[in-house]
Amino acid sequence: LEEQNATLFSQHDELERQAEALRVAQELTSAIVVGAREGIFAFDLDGRYTVWNPAMARLYGTPADRVIGRTPSEVFGALVTPAIRDAHEGSLRGESVTQK
Repeated sequence: LEEQNATLFSQHDELERQAEALRVAQELTSAIVVGAREGIFAFDLDGRYTVWNPAMARLYGTPADRVIGRTPSEVFGALVTPAIRDAHEGSLRGESVTQK
């Protein structure tokens, strides 16, 4: 029983170290996205925005709180062109999409 407890404590400590490393990585990623001068956004598998950085807010005049959790059509309505729709669908398929 003591050996099992020692194993459990060791596993618990390792999980805590991993959780802390993940938290630090998430903070770094967030700082990079927020501080970027380029617009950065991301979608979930349902096509809803999960990331909308301040540069995107400046470019489109739409703050993150009006975008996160919504689809492009919900946010921009008729402004979503076929090219934008194609890019959005491509990104959901895992394709890298860039526009100039």
